[in-house]
Amino acid sequence: MPAASLRLVVHGAAGRMGRRVVALACEDASIEMVAGVEYEGNSLIGTDVAALAGLAPRGIALQSQWPQWVADGGPGRAVIDFSLPTAVDGCVEHCVKAAVPLVVATTGLEPEQHETLRTASRSIPICWAPSMSLTVNLTMRLAQQVTAALKDIPG
Repeated sequence: MPAASLRLVVHGAAGRMGRRVVALACEDASIEMVAGVEYEGNSLIGTDVAALAGLAPRGIALQSQWPQWVADGGPGRAVIDFSLPTAVDGCVEHCVKAAVPLVVATTGLEPEQHETLRTASRSIPICWAPSMSLTVNLTMRLAQQVTAALKDIPG
């Protein structure tokens, strides 16, 4: 089997979407699932992340600390964040320090956090998707198109 081309950490790995990302990553030979991170005190800390995702255990325990791997450097690293708004800033900080690309899929961010993401995007690649729902994304796109079409029509 060829070596994985992407080494992945999922922040918020015990949540519904985090578990789904873990499951998909574990099933893809091009991805090495390195770690799942959750908040300190989560009752699932220590549980195998693949088992949480409904797969056979892989020896990757859910942890509350960022793995050393994040800081070690090297190519092919990424973090996907499906956590809580209160946890996003810490995730961004870790990724910026380690120069790790970040996908933020956490909903409900405050305007200050949007600015934090913009600032961080000057030093690391960031993909911010305020919703991964196809329906929500289509609705946002339609709203943009309607706004553009109606911009010159008075009130």
